[in-house]
Amino acid sequence: HYSIRHSTMTEQHTHIFQITSSANQGGGAWHLLSLLENVCGANLTHHAIFPYNNDLSGEIHRLSKNNICFPYSLKTFIILLSKFNRISHLYSHSSIVLHSHGPAAGLLGKFLSICFGLRHIYTPHGVQFQDYDPLKKLLYILYEKASAFAITEIIYISHTEKKSFTNSNVYP
Repeated sequence: HYSIRHSTMTEQHTHIFQITSSANQGGGAWHLLSLLENVCGANLTHHAIFPYNNDLSGEIHRLSKNNICFPYSLKTFIILLSKFNRISHLYSHSSIVLHSHGPAAGLLGKFLSICFGLRHIYTPHGVQFQDYDPLKKLLYILYEKASAFAITEIIYISHTEKKSFTNSNVYP
């Protein structure tokens, strides 16, 4: 899934922060688990930002090096920003990659990308915006277009999902 390109011949250690707003049974959490289990290497460390009290939380916790609770309140959001401030000083910015799974995680990934100047891979899991009422659909598309600059790369989980986004001109 990852094609992280480095500008030098030496391999740089990369820290991938997997972000999900749900660790329940479902596509996003299973995709994240698959990445944690199967994408590995000596120069790659997985970290995870996820809710601690969901079905798959234990598995995600076991497979990632550094775990941060997904923020559901202003207090936990401020804690997350404080942790990321420390993280951004521990590792070089070029070695940190955010990978968000789904719209809520995407919002957090975009925010962290903008605040800390980090690369951001977005996987828009299960976004059925085509089924939204017209106003909600318009607002969603406007939000995605306005925030697309905070995404480095998009990974679609299916051809149907990719077609839905490209046919609606959501991303440039």
